[in-house]
Amino acid sequence: MIMGFMAHLTGKSLVLSMDRTGWRTRGGHEYNLLVLSVCLGDMGLPILWCDLRKLGNSTVRKRKRLVQRFIRLFGLERIHCLIGDREFIGGEWFRWLREERVPFLMRLRHDIRVANTKGEMTAGKDLFRHLRVGEVIDLGPRRAFKTAMGICATRVRSGELLILGYHAGLDGPTALAMYRQRWNIETGFEKLKTHGFNMESSRLHGGGKIERVLAALSLAAAWSYSG
Repeated sequence: MIMGFMAHLTGKSLVLSMDRTGWRTRGGHEYNLLVLSVCLGDMGLPILWCDLRKLGNSTVRKRKRLVQRFIRLFGLERIHCLIGDREFIGGEWFRWLREERVPFLMRLRHDIRVANTKGEMTAGKDLFRHLRVGEVIDLGPRRAFKTAMGICATRVRSGELLILGYHAGLDGPTALAMYRQRWNIETGFEKLKTHGFNMESSRLHGGGKIERVLAALSLAAAWSYSG
């Protein structure tokens, strides 16, 4: 139903963003949702999600199930790229994405071990330590997390190092430009929460109730966006 409102997306490959959103109610109950959103240019529209029912990061199993649900509903060919931040890394996760042929683009931590030109595993922060602000280095295919992926990096205005791992269909400059779309999911969360529908004001909890609340609000957001 959500995708049905977005008629202009019919048949198109989609940039997807995966992230968590959470909050604490006045009664002390804490929510922690894993959400898969479609990047629409200025926001991310949630289409699939699950209540993790615990604090902390998501498990690989939960991530796999969310992506598998998307593939069952819409097909693998609809995934142009799956984007995620530094939570969504790990050998098991990357190997599964490659085995299932899911195009991906994930931000990596500074201490990620990457094969250098000699094949030696070196910390990413050391490989890219000479990068100046705005400068981009694309290492191309390298070994990391015991699997092969493209590795690129840049230094942002704050001076922080941004390291990305990407699938074979991308290159470094394209990956860096596409990663900016990850922020769509943050603006989507804002519209559903404090800057829009005030989802965090709900006092419902347990039995999948918050998941149904998100379903109703995502339908409302899709209807509003389509208009």
